[in-house]
Amino acid sequence: SAAVPAMAETDGEVSAGGNQIALLAAKGETCDGGASCDHVAAVGGLHYDDLQSALDAAQSGEVTLLENVTVTSSVTISKNVTLNLNNHKISSSDCAAVIVNDEVTTTVQNGTLSSTGKLTVANNGGNLTLKNCTVTTTNSDRAIQNDSEGTTNDAVLVLDNCTVTSSGGGIYDFGAGGTVILHNNTSIDCIVD
Repeated sequence: SAAVPAMAETDGEVSAGGNQIALLAAKGETCDGGASCDHVAAVGGLHYDDLQSALDAAQSGEVTLLENVTVTSSVTISKNVTLNLNNHKISSSDCAAVIVNDEVTTTVQNGTLSSTGKLTVANNGGNLTLKNCTVTTTNSDRAIQNDSEGTTNDAVLVLDNCTVTSSGGGIYDFGAGGTVILHNNTSIDCIVD
C-alpha cells in the first residue's frame, strides 16, 4: 500500500505532498463555517444555503439561523427539531413564514417571525413552542393559526415570553381540541377561537 502524504493547513489551504488544495465553500454546498461564510443556516457544524435545506437535513437537535431571511415559500418544519432564530428574522410576503406539520414537536426561539401575507405561523396539528419571539403580521387577518381541523393530533401552541401583533387577530385557534398556553409575560393582540 502507498503512504498517504502528511497534510498541513495554512490560511485556508491544505498542503499534501507539495500540492496545495484550496478549501472553498461555494453557494449550493455545505461548509464548516468561518469568517467568510455567507450561508443562511447551520445544523451542527454544517452550513446551508437556505433554511429549508437545513431543516430537511436535520435529523434532530437544533437548526440555527445565521442571518435574516426573506422567504417566498413557507418554511416547513416536518421533524422534531429546535429552530434557533439566533436573534435574526424570517420574513415573508405571500405565504406563512413558518408551517409546523402534524405530529411534530418543535420549538422556535430567539428572534422574529414576520409576514405581510395572510398569516405568519401555521401550526397544523403540531406541538409548537414559540420562546423569546416576536410574531407580527401587517395584514388584516392573523399572526398565528393553531389548527386542529383534519389533523391526526390536536394542535398545541405554547408561547413563552413572546409578543404577537397583528392588524387583525393575534392567534386564531381553529378546530375542536386545540390548546393555547401563555407563559412569562407573553403579549398578544387577541385570541379568536
